[in-house]
Amino acid sequence: MKKIAILCFISLLFDISCENKHENEYEYNLVGTWNWVESCGGFTGLCWYPSEDNYRQVVFDRSMRYIEKQNDLIVKDFQYQIIDTFINGSTTIYTIKFQDSYQTYFWFSGNRLNIQGGDFVDEYVRAK
Repeated sequence: MKKIAILCFISLLFDISCENKHENEYEYNLVGTWNWVESCGGFTGLCWYPSEDNYRQVVFDRSMRYIEKQNDLIVKDFQYQIIDTFINGSTTIYTIKFQDSYQTYFWFSGNRLNIQGGDFVDEYVRAK
């Protein structure tokens, strides 16, 4: 009986640790500095790319702070929270809400971060 109780306890701990890992997986993957690679979409489906005089960077830090820089100037500095997740095919999509109440979606595609921006998708790669 004692062995069964210990086994149940260990099983419960394993389940809890797996749930916590899944809940914090986005934070592990998201936290960091990301450089803009391209933006695609809109009516025409065209893409835009960084240049010497037009580049962006976003930062997600552990204190749930989002900073967006355009040409090295901070243009947004907000608190954020992840309010929902759902699965689309094999991709986990996260709903993010910023302190100004704006909500959007992000997901990972390999080593790239994709952020929905209206009719466009902005793609970022982690800064080295």
